[in-house]
Amino acid sequence: MRPRLAFIALVLIYTALASLYAVNTPLWQVPDEPAHYNYIRTVAEQAALPVLQMGDYDQAYLEKIKAEKFRPDLPIDPIRYESHQPPLYYLLAAPVYKAGQTASLAARVMGLRLFSVLWGVVLLALIYQIARAVFDADEVVPLLAVALAAFVPQHLAMEASVNNDPLAEVALAGVALGLVKILKGAGARRWWWMVGALTGLGFLTKTTTYVSVGLIAVTLLMLARSEGYSRKPKELLSLIALPLGLAFFLGMLWFARNALIYGPTDWLALSRHRAVVAGQPT
Repeated sequence: MRPRLAFIALVLIYTALASLYAVNTPLWQVPDEPAHYNYIRTVAEQAALPVLQMGDYDQAYLEKIKAEKFRPDLPIDPIRYESHQPPLYYLLAAPVYKAGQTASLAARVMGLRLFSVLWGVVLLALIYQIARAVFDADEVVPLLAVALAAFVPQHLAMEASVNNDPLAEVALAGVALGLVKILKGAGARRWWWMVGALTGLGFLTKTTTYVSVGLIAVTLLMLARSEGYSRKPKELLSLIALPLGLAFFLGMLWFARNALIYGPTDWLALSRHRAVVAGQPT
């Protein structure tokens, strides 16, 4: 019971610290927060996904609004350069926005920041399970892994802001947990379904999660060379075909939509994004 109580204590401390970041960080003083907020507002108020267009990024206006510390009379409405992002986080956040639609702007942002904090709790639970699976009976390393993720200050600040990173981290950590369990030989079929579903949801969350495809490929290579599957490739194929098919089906829904809007060669909308944010400091 002691490691579990320690884990719960770490989660409670994380939640308190992240909530303090959410409360005390002034409006928009987190990278890209206005653009993420405007994406959520479009989904909630127009019941539609935004389309990234020329003019959605204005470097001169951004410099002005930052220099003025986001003065209330300078609107954030023109800041829309995150509209190319996959939609899942924004679809999930839209009901939170709608619930606070009659509240003040600060209260709406606070609700969305705390929504991100909750995904951070899920992330810590997944990290704890990954470390337990990898290090077996070790009681200390899983707690250190959780503490590292929970208390790095910049990570805390981002987990307590309006952005799609926390959900993307949850999707990728879920894939990692599933693959570790598969390599450990624990109920492969249900874990492959978890990997497939979360990979597909990752495709709909953020491009940084697409590294999961590489993790899956490495896992398949290890399994194909293992004694259990080296002589039974059809058995391995039967395990992965439907779950990975689900993952790529979910991804193709988003990629096809982008191809129709931004052109057949720009199915990630990255070329459109580069054109829109021309002049952005790098």
